[in-house]
Amino acid sequence: MSRTTDQGVDVRFTRDADGLDLTMSSPKWKLGRGKSYPVELAAGSSTLQADVAASGNAVSLPVKDDKFLRSLRLADGLDVKGEGATIKVALDKSAAGLDRLEACYAKNGSATETNPFVAPKGKP
Repeated sequence: MSRTTDQGVDVRFTRDADGLDLTMSSPKWKLGRGKSYPVELAAGSSTLQADVAASGNAVSLPVKDDKFLRSLRLADGLDVKGEGATIKVALDKSAAGLDRLEACYAKNGSATETNPFVAPKGKP
């Protein structure tokens, strides 16, 4: 699930075995590779203090807090507050998007691993 803010920040939510991840990137950003930055995320009445990991022009953060995840599904917007700015992300229809993301992960997350470069067993 992705959104682009009015400031041109690309915001993506992805799902893997560890849970939901939030990634934000902008070609305008010059971040310290390997550094982390403190942020406060606010969705509805919930807030979450965290450090985002930086790489070039992107930051990422695993979102593990269940209370915050529930608020994220119901909120109209997400504010990501850093020391230098607040990034406002519209979350219209995010509950449906997050539900689809979960359904997709449930369907495809348990797919068996394959190697396309070798023949399947029993076939020459």
